Amino acid sequence: IKGKIIMGRQLSLFEDINRIGATSLAEFRDKLADSNCTKCILSESRARIVVSRGSPDANIMVVGRDPGSVEEKTGRPFTGPAGLCFDRLFDKVGIVTNQDMYISNTFRCRPPNNKLPSSVNVVLHCMKQCKNYLMEEIDLLKPSLIVALGKEAFANLYDKFPYQSTTTKVGDWVGNLYPSDLSKYGILFLYHPAYIVRNENALSPIFVRHIVKHIDVIEKSLGRGLVIK
Repeated sequence: IKGKIIMGRQLSLFEDINRIGATSLAEFRDKLADSNCTKCILSESRARIVVSRGSPDANIMVVGRDPGSVEEKTGRPFTGPAGLCFDRLFDKVGIVTNQDMYISNTFRCRPPNNKLPSSVNVVLHCMKQCKNYLMEEIDLLKPSLIVALGKEAFANLYDKFPYQSTTTKVGDWVGNLYPSDLSKYGILFLYHPAYIVRNENALSPIFVRHIVKHIDVIEKSLGRGLVIK
């Protein structure tokens, strides 16, 4: 990933005045968790900032939407019902999420009643404020593959996705791999597990099928073969 030269210094593509300024993901997690960020409206009702879980040495980075009530209590993303579903789905292809992935979110604060603001402009503002943190995480991790769970995560990472359009059908985009400078193999767009939980028996086979469709790229990122259960 190419950066730019400012005052004779090579800058990361993601460098920004709003960076935490960490040199490791552990430092990033601690500093962001203690930062008391108030850059958007979501900070007004949160109990704590939720940062990440998983391996700081992972080659696969997963980005979800926002913390739920369980995540707000544990301080770790994907530890509630959707997170348990997420773990089960990837277990079907032999992936242990905490060992094989680094897991983060688009928004770091739990929205009131787990619902994002009704105004798209407000959502986009909050997304923009949190994106600085996400870009710093990507810069520190340097993943081979990014998995975007849900349309907010995907829209935040892939500018060509028409998030604001009322005619956009997620089903036309999901399950595919999109090229990106953010990672070696690009961005894999999958349904958010919170959507799968609503009808797991019917929807989990679709989720797994999307994973299997790109199993070669996932295996390359992991550096090992996988066995479908």
